[in-house]
Amino acid sequence: MALMNAGKFNLITDQQDKPKLLGDIQSFGKDLTIQDQNQMCLWDHLYESIMWNSSAYLTQVSKEMKEESPQQYKDNKIGEYVTQGNVTEQAILNFFMGVYGGEGCVEKKK
Repeated sequence: MALMNAGKFNLITDQQDKPKLLGDIQSFGKDLTIQDQNQMCLWDHLYESIMWNSSAYLTQVSKEMKEESPQQYKDNKIGEYVTQGNVTEQAILNFFMGVYGGEGCVEKKK
């Protein structure tokens, strides 16, 4: 996976690179403030914009889901959060789940 952020190009060649990249992006976004009435940092503004406007969503794997689609959910545990909906938007949600986890994303949206 490659990503352009903070004026530089990043390439993830191994899963162990992912947490560092997520931290770098979050750190960069938290340092920038959007000049509006809320004085929200760029990171929070992006997060809220995507979470509230995305057609993709998070759902918890249920026993019924595993029974109806065993191949699709074979690697997921009951209660684990997964993404559903538009595949491109799912990738963006998975990015935020890498930072906050599924439960954290749901709690942050409340």
